[in-house]
Amino acid sequence: MYLVFYVNLLELWHRLLPEKNFHLGPIEHPKVVGERYKVKVILCYKSVKNKLQYKVKWLGWPAKDSIWEPEDHLDYYKDILKEY
Repeated sequence: MYLVFYVNLLELWHRLLPEKNFHLGPIEHPKVVGERYKVKVILCYKSVKNKLQYKVKWLGWPAKDSIWEPEDHLDYYKDILKEY
């Protein structure tokens, strides 16, 4: 069996325009407090298997990188939890 590729199916390649705020080069990670990232804000919460989870926006990270954290992972940030 031979692999067949039809040349007439080829298309010209065009360089994609970079996204807004896109920078070439190494990624700069935000500063870490001790071994913890700083919480900017808690966006919302939900209950999973009778345990609370909070959607956390980390300081210096884009909103798309917000993640759900269980309540016991946020013991260091009790003051922010009280504000929420």
